[in-house]
Amino acid sequence: MGTEDGSGRSADPMDVPRAIAEIAMLPAAERPLRRAIHPGNKPQMAINRVSAETQLGWVGQSQAWGPAVEAVLTPLPPSA
Repeated sequence: MGTEDGSGRSADPMDVPRAIAEIAMLPAAERPLRRAIHPGNKPQMAINRVSAETQLGWVGQSQAWGPAVEAVLTPLPPSA
């Protein structure tokens, strides 16, 4: 990371921790399952979206993981 690879994009080694911090600060129901962090064109985003929806559908319907998925995707009630 951090060097040009000939593709016209370069990455900063701090991109990953910054993305983690940004995601952690989002409300639980708004956190993405996946997030691209490199600059530039991201043609894989459409396939990632379909993959995430499929995974959430499968895992969200399981008896073992369904309640945890529901808890993550459900917004927290307003603080009293």
